[in-house]
Amino acid sequence: LDGFAFSTLQEVENVGTDSFNILCPGKLLDSLGLVKRVYYRVKGQTADAIGYSNVIDFSHYDYLGAISNLRVNDERNVYEIDVEEGDTVTLTWSNTNKNAVYTVLVSYDGKEYMGISAYNSAAFTSLEGSIYTCNVPIRYTRFLIYLKVEATYSSGKTSSKEIKVNVKIDDLFSDEVANFLFDYYNIFLNEMDIYN
Repeated sequence: LDGFAFSTLQEVENVGTDSFNILCPGKLLDSLGLVKRVYYRVKGQTADAIGYSNVIDFSHYDYLGAISNLRVNDERNVYEIDVEEGDTVTLTWSNTNKNAVYTVLVSYDGKEYMGISAYNSAAFTSLEGSIYTCNVPIRYTRFLIYLKVEATYSSGKTSSKEIKVNVKIDDLFSDEVANFLFDYYNIFLNEMDIYN
């Protein structure tokens, strides 16, 4: 629970093979609902040696419920769109939890997210009645971005599904295309979900 002292959750014995894969199903460890970050690692041991995997840490939260009535450019159930550079993507959703803080996040690879203003400082979110609206002007610097809405409150958290935004750029430059192809290779592997 602290990243230093580890206790054994499960032991598996490998008999007669050089290597093997194992899936350890189960719920994340939670100590009376108080622990929100838990560290895991795999220990391998033979008669001659001991080895450890890298430490993996999970932050977990109480589930706040789904983001309600999420619309992309006024359409429901849209999780991939094509836009032109200079267009504006408009996200709207219902304010169903008055205590939650809603944040629109952006990612260039679908894994690491940051606040929308880091992508474009002209993006803004407003609340009218019980409906949030976020207008995101699309910049010309990326061919592909991912958007999602996240709500947090106390020890609770939830987020919408990712919205994949394919950006059509009018003027292409070789260095930008090379960067995109390198990024897209990693994005493709992430979307294949073969390493999870």
